Amino acid sequence: KIYNYYLSNNFKYGKFNLDANLNLQKFKLSGQKGKCSDDNYLCYPKEAGNLTLKDTNLNYSFLASLHLNNYFMPFVGYTKATRALNVQEVFTSGAYNTDINTNLKPESAKTFQVGFNSFMHGILAHDDTFGLKIIYYKLDMDNYIYDRTVLLGGAFFARDNAKAKFEGFEVETSYDVGYFYTNLSYSYQKALKLPISDSQKIAGYLGMGGGQTQFSELPRSYATLDIGTRLFDEK
Repeated sequence: KIYNYYLSNNFKYGKFNLDANLNLQKFKLSGQKGKCSDDNYLCYPKEAGNLTLKDTNLNYSFLASLHLNNYFMPFVGYTKATRALNVQEVFTSGAYNTDINTNLKPESAKTFQVGFNSFMHGILAHDDTFGLKIIYYKLDMDNYIYDRTVLLGGAFFARDNAKAKFEGFEVETSYDVGYFYTNLSYSYQKALKLPISDSQKIAGYLGMGGGQTQFSELPRSYATLDIGTRLFDEK
């Protein structure tokens, strides 16, 4: 169960604009767990039974922008966001013998971003529009969830929390002339600090999947091209 309470405000003065948002998130995850392994010090109590995890987090975001002209609209933002735990993260480890961490915490990310928007009208036709957005960001994540070895001899793992850091940039362009539109986006993200799950390391060494996906680390680059038409009087 996830509850969110929002408070959003927009302040505008001349060419200056500020979006300020507060979000109070409450979540509760409950279910039945099996008996914990005796060697798993992350799991308590050891006996099988009901397990309930709950947490409350205050999230926020601020985005300040300056509309100098349509060709250059710079902005800067800072966001704190929390993602509630899901069932799979708590009740399965994803590799070999499963075990759980009853003290697992939800991931929390603080992101700083800076960039600009650009907007043009009437380039190739009197009613077409062109948009450009470029962003650079840095992200610090607390309680990053990964698999760690609890007992190497027994080869079982439990999910645990660590710190992670990322930085990257995004470029997005769009063109719309009513009956035709296209959007092109490209993003690049580099991990400055990223703990790799022990289950992925061992599974790769042994040549086994171990319940993992085909990627032990997400790609650094993504690109998306979207092209479409609006036919029948643009309906």
